[in-house]
Amino acid sequence: MMQFNKRSAGFTLIEVLVASIILFSAISLAAVSFSLSNKSIETAHSFSRVQQARFFIKELIMEVRRTNPSIDSGSGMWGGLSYVWSIKPAGQRKLQYGSSILPDEVLDTGMTVTVYAVEIEVDGKEFEYEILEIL
Repeated sequence: MMQFNKRSAGFTLIEVLVASIILFSAISLAAVSFSLSNKSIETAHSFSRVQQARFFIKELIMEVRRTNPSIDSGSGMWGGLSYVWSIKPAGQRKLQYGSSILPDEVLDTGMTVTVYAVEIEVDGKEFEYEILEIL
């Protein structure tokens, strides 16, 4: 007949607890990593949509200024994002030949441009930039 040691009959309670803690830690780490990864993807997607909206709104402002220069603000929705924009004259500038603001073929020495300050708010995020208009 075979004799069994008490020690070889199975796992002790301590061994089971240590293994459970290691397993629980690994599962928790994987869950946190997955959650952070999803949040990162959502943030990147949101940033991309806001950037697309900004591009659309810039083009919209330029078109509105071409067709009706007296309009100085507007609002609306684009792709589910709300936006508000405004434009104000910010002065005039003399451009020197070779200035990097516009392509060289458009520039002439001493050309004057009107500068407009543009403010855009897209889904609660504010952006500012300038538009130059050749006189």
